[in-house]
Amino acid sequence: MAGATLAAPVVARADIVYSGLININLPSTTAGVYINFVTGVTGTTPGAVPGWDLNPWGTTALNIWANNPAAC
Repeated sequence: MAGATLAAPVVARADIVYSGLININLPSTTAGVYINFVTGVTGTTPGAVPGWDLNPWGTTALNIWANNPAAC
């Protein structure tokens, strides 16, 4: 007897979580600052911020690099 399983619809939640005012200095360098959104850790090297998510950087213009661990 073959059975079929119907998947229940997935509900996405997009709640806003306010963490208060946070000031992060963005240095005008090619390294920029690495940010981990889950832990709130920031640093100027990727080794200082395990699992970093975003790296805004730039000396004359703002550039942004997003970490893609799936590609590693």
